[in-house]
Amino acid sequence: MGEKNFGYNLNAVMVKKVSNEELFNVRESVVARNTKAQKFFGENFVDMNALFDSSKSQVPIFDTSGYLISQDGTHLTPKGAEFLGRKIEDSARFAFTK
Repeated sequence: MGEKNFGYNLNAVMVKKVSNEELFNVRESVVARNTKAQKFFGENFVDMNALFDSSKSQVPIFDTSGYLISQDGTHLTPKGAEFLGRKIEDSARFAFTK
């Protein structure tokens, strides 16, 4: 499992109106480490940021119901964990679990 990251500072969410579709940029250092790990581990590596259907360098702030995915940019909220769990369950890569 690679690092997950939800941007630098989530304070913007608290002080301005942010749409459910808005994305945060993942820290470049996290993208670089995940890319390096992907090359090393190959298909055994899981890039958690890429599971969010956006890109490896951008992730959503909210889930599809409007709940915050991470409160601090690193850890998942309970709703964020459910959202990522559904992404893992729905991924063709993990189809063996169904």
